Amino acid sequence: MKLQRLERALRELIQKRYDEEFRGRSWERMRQHLGATEATQLEERASSWARTHANQSERPPLLDFAYLGQLMSLINREWRLFAQDLPEKRQLQMWMDVLVSVRNDIAHSRLLSDIDLRKADVFCDDLLRYLGLP
Repeated sequence: MKLQRLERALRELIQKRYDEEFRGRSWERMRQHLGATEATQLEERASSWARTHANQSERPPLLDFAYLGQLMSLINREWRLFAQDLPEKRQLQMWMDVLVSVRNDIAHSRLLSDIDLRKADVFCDDLLRYLGLP
């Protein structure tokens, strides 16, 4: 699914840019931006995954447990790191608002209109193109 591909690409971009800028302190910086409550909840989701997947040799990065809205928050808080990779900030926010809403509806098995699904599909295509992933 395009939305999953986009989420993965955004996670990778965020991790890369934060690592480049903050070196060994990237999670510390993300934690500040997310706030103690959200960061702790994210860490708890990662720990819970680790407990139920004890047979896995590798633990996924913490950002794999972030919600799409949290990814956008991390981008917004350090916009200068992402401006060259993404559309203008207001455009991106408008697209992400739609994608977060659609993603939440999908996650909770809610009905979606064909228009919302088509919008999400187009926005995913556009963002993937910005990221160089046709």
